[in-house]
Amino acid sequence: MILVNGEETVSVNVKDRGFQYGDGLFETIAVKEGKPLLWAEHMARLKTGCERLGIPHVEERIWQEDLARILDSSPRQVLKLVLSRGIGERGYMHPYPIVPTRVCSTSAWPEYLASYLQKGIRIIQCKTPVSENTALAGLKHLNRLENVLARAEWHEPDIVEGLLTDSQARIVEGTMSNVFSVQNGELQTPLLDVAGVAGVMRAKVMEFAQKLGIPHKETRLTRASVEHASELFVCNSVIGVLPVSYFEDRSYPGSLNPQGITQTLLKALQEAGCIA
Repeated sequence: MILVNGEETVSVNVKDRGFQYGDGLFETIAVKEGKPLLWAEHMARLKTGCERLGIPHVEERIWQEDLARILDSSPRQVLKLVLSRGIGERGYMHPYPIVPTRVCSTSAWPEYLASYLQKGIRIIQCKTPVSENTALAGLKHLNRLENVLARAEWHEPDIVEGLLTDSQARIVEGTMSNVFSVQNGELQTPLLDVAGVAGVMRAKVMEFAQKLGIPHKETRLTRASVEHASELFVCNSVIGVLPVSYFEDRSYPGSLNPQGITQTLLKALQEAGCIA
């Protein structure tokens, strides 16, 4: 089912600024037995994004009303929330007053994740760079064309994700995920001050690293530093934490080690109900 401003439909006005300009935000949320996981964190990020972009925030109560209609009793689902600046006329000047368009939809759970957790995944480095803009850094906005271009770079079924770099060839994120490496027992993830999406699961990983006493930091990651890492994983709210077994031809057996940092964090997040 798809709800647009609370109405069941598959159509959005072609004058909507989300369609015209990518002027909006979205959240993708794992749902387990009718319960959206990390709901408070997703709502907080959406509200922050609205404040930064100047889009009126939709009250949580209204989203909850949509959820009551759209979620069913499936063991797992994927929930997507989209909030645009609403309908406007031609040109970049946004309308006054701003009347946001909200979209709430669900899709089937990706069952292949179970095999990825057991064997790990293979990832590559993409040629498409990320756009650098401090005004948009960290936001999960609707302008995702570079991710589309990067994802089109491979068609091999054994490759699950691709890493994107900035103008200085530093790794920023994956096409759909945030990335973490383990260097000499320290958990490291790229700084997102000029580009990238500040993922909800990324924040949760760092929160649990703190709780578990695992040294961690945000830093600049180069390809060389990732290649020399002992463990590597990617994460987002749907896939949870996926261990990387290969970055191109470089193998990471440590990512699947039950005593390693990747598996320790994965187990802790699963037990806490953060992962579906």
